[in-house]
Amino acid sequence: MSQTYKFFPTCVYVEANCLSKQQIKKAVDLSNKISKKIPDATNPFVGQTYSTIRTYDIVKDPSFYFVTKEITKHVNLYNKEFLSKHIYQPLGGWINIYSKTYHSQEAHIHAHSTYSAVLFLQSNKYSSPLYFENPNSEMTPPYERDEFNEMTYNTVNFKPIPGQLLIFRSDIRHFVPPSLKDNKRMTLSYNY
Repeated sequence: MSQTYKFFPTCVYVEANCLSKQQIKKAVDLSNKISKKIPDATNPFVGQTYSTIRTYDIVKDPSFYFVTKEITKHVNLYNKEFLSKHIYQPLGGWINIYSKTYHSQEAHIHAHSTYSAVLFLQSNKYSSPLYFENPNSEMTPPYERDEFNEMTYNTVNFKPIPGQLLIFRSDIRHFVPPSLKDNKRMTLSYNY
């Protein structure tokens, strides 16, 4: 009898309600306040999204401790699924604000870390999803395919729902395409 073994999975940990509504509002208010004070002139990305990746580390800001603590808890829960006993602490964190249709994030990985996390804080129906790419390149995919399943997806995406946390291995390529309409999409990102 034949059997298909599935090795080397690409996994994304999802926590639907990482923060309460009051905590989300507090994080949005803090992020908006910082975005008015801190420039993003050193943003290394093409899509012109506001980011504090090289200008302001939210891990070092005690005001964000309630967020950092909760995300760190989930990172370490996810880490246990990899049979690791190591306790991870954040290496850094930053704010991302997308507000124009052309604001996007090209496909990238997070070098020099093991896990990365994205917490959605603000979005609406026009906000772009976060996409993950299949790390296994398909040079010649199976022919005559009408549907997709876990063995054939080229990308998967998650709609930005406020309070939802995504944790993934840092070497998984991911991106945010431009939106169809100007809107405010806000996230916090962390590396571990």
